[in-house]
Amino acid sequence: MASAAPHNATNLIALIILLSLFTAPLKAELIELDMAKGIRASAEFRQGNLDAPPILILHGFLQTREFFTVRRLADTLAESGYSVLTPTLTLGIDRRNASLPCEAIHTHSFDQDRREVGVWNRWLKTHTGQNAIIIGHSAGSVTLVGYLGAEPDAPVLIVPKVLAVYTAFHGYDKRTA
Repeated sequence: MASAAPHNATNLIALIILLSLFTAPLKAELIELDMAKGIRASAEFRQGNLDAPPILILHGFLQTREFFTVRRLADTLAESGYSVLTPTLTLGIDRRNASLPCEAIHTHSFDQDRREVGVWNRWLKTHTGQNAIIIGHSAGSVTLVGYLGAEPDAPVLIVPKVLAVYTAFHGYDKRTA
C-alpha cells in the first residue's frame, strides 16, 4: 500500500493540470468600434478590479486576439483581477476575425495600425478611468513602440532588450524605460 500514495499524488497532479487546461476563461464582452474609412474593428474586454491598472494586449503581425499566446495571457491576467482588452487590428479588413497568410496582399499601413491602437487605448482609458499597461506579443510590440513614439501623452513602454536596436534606430529609445 505504500506505493499507492505516490501514484495517487501523481494522478492528482495530472488531473489538476488537465483541468487547468480546460477551465472556462472569464467571460469577455465583445466591443466593436468604427475605425478609419468606416471599417469596424472588434476587441474582447474582460472587466477586472477597478483598483488594478487595465491592460491592453496586442497580437502579433497578421494574427488576431484569438492567437493562443495572447488569449492565454489575457485569461491569466483577467483571472488575477486585471481588466484586459484584446483588440484585433483590422489590417484594412472590415470586421476581421481570422489570421492572414504571410503572402496575403497588405492593404493597410503601419500608421493605420498605430492609429487603431490609439483608438483602443483611448477607449480603455475612458472605460476604466486609468492609463493602461500595454503589452505586445511578437510584432505587436513593434506596433506599440510606433504608437508610443507618435503619441505625446502615451504612457512609457518598457522595451525588451530584443527591441532595443529597433527603438534606438527609430528614435523611440528616449521615450522608453
